[in-house]
Amino acid sequence: LPAGDADTYVDRRPTFPEGVTRREIPVGAEASAVLQISHEALVELTPAVRVNARVLGAVLDDRLVRQSREEVGASYIATVQIIPAFIPSNRVYSEIVVTAGGTHLDAIHARVLSILADLVASGPTTEELQQATAVVAADFEGVTNTSLLDMLTNRLYISDDSVLTEQRRLEELEAVTAATVQALATEIYDSEHRIEIVRVPAHSSEGSDY
Repeated sequence: LPAGDADTYVDRRPTFPEGVTRREIPVGAEASAVLQISHEALVELTPAVRVNARVLGAVLDDRLVRQSREEVGASYIATVQIIPAFIPSNRVYSEIVVTAGGTHLDAIHARVLSILADLVASGPTTEELQQATAVVAADFEGVTNTSLLDMLTNRLYISDDSVLTEQRRLEELEAVTAATVQALATEIYDSEHRIEIVRVPAHSSEGSDY
């Protein structure tokens, strides 16, 4: 088919708010408390940054599970998604979701912020980096329908030499270090700009202390 006219759009997306924007949503007494923390950073999405985002996600996911769910023992679900996006402009989104018993909201909130601050200050440990790169390497094995679609759709916004082919993503993964992961964590989390959405069960006495 002949090429059509180039698509255009108007970016109506609001600017990410400054400071901490917090909203509490009352839910039924039978529901779990849920803490959702969103961050956003304007970052040039080089191939290296996109692969480091995968590794950072694996490191942070492991820390959230170990330190909020297993060590505090106050959470059933603890997860993070770190999503590079090319439009409307290059940026990285981070979405953290942690559930908690209503009486543990303060502890979980403090622990999550402490985890993020430590990644910014110190980066991942050697053990964490090795484990995370192994997880990402396993994800990168072979070509899947998802990876093929990613390459095709990303090509709309980037040049051929920036496409993460099967070989390129493994090369970029080999170049990942604790310092590169820490640098990306700093870009995303080293600020007081975040959105917190908290679902607070009716029986919980917490939720308004921070």
